[in-house]
Amino acid sequence: MDNPKNTDKYFSINQSTGQISITKKLDFEQKSKHNLEILAFDGLHQAKSIVEIELTNINDNAPQLMVSLINDGKIWENEKNAEILVATVRVSDPDYDFLDASMKKPMIELSPQNAPFKLNNLPSHTGLLYSITTTEILDYESQSNYNLKLKACEDDLCSEKPLHFQVQDKNDNQP
Repeated sequence: MDNPKNTDKYFSINQSTGQISITKKLDFEQKSKHNLEILAFDGLHQAKSIVEIELTNINDNAPQLMVSLINDGKIWENEKNAEILVATVRVSDPDYDFLDASMKKPMIELSPQNAPFKLNNLPSHTGLLYSITTTEILDYESQSNYNLKLKACEDDLCSEKPLHFQVQDKNDNQP
């Protein structure tokens, strides 16, 4: 048996037994299918075969958080609307197939939960998309800064992103 046509060098073949072995770490997200061309020669006849190796995806990547702060995280106090958009969040995960409804979605949470902010799920066909909005009218004199944590987990694989919001003072108090 000759060596298989294996240009990416992920596999080797034992020329005596024909056993195919892995020579490098395989990663479904980089390449989900490998085709090996194998030539056998007994001294008189030659045969060629293609061996197709399909990988099974496993959960080996933590979800990633991409956050876009509105107005650089600055929020004016005493706005008339209690629900103000302060950030958008996109979650990506190479292990998650957004078109497969049977797959478990990454869990997303915003903490602390008693902060006047909420995470809203937005409809999207391209992934997991969220908005972060205020839940009440903010007051600079009561609290001028909020430090939050956004966390995305899929099984035991997690990623976190700190968020900082500054309440902007308006001249709303009499001297």
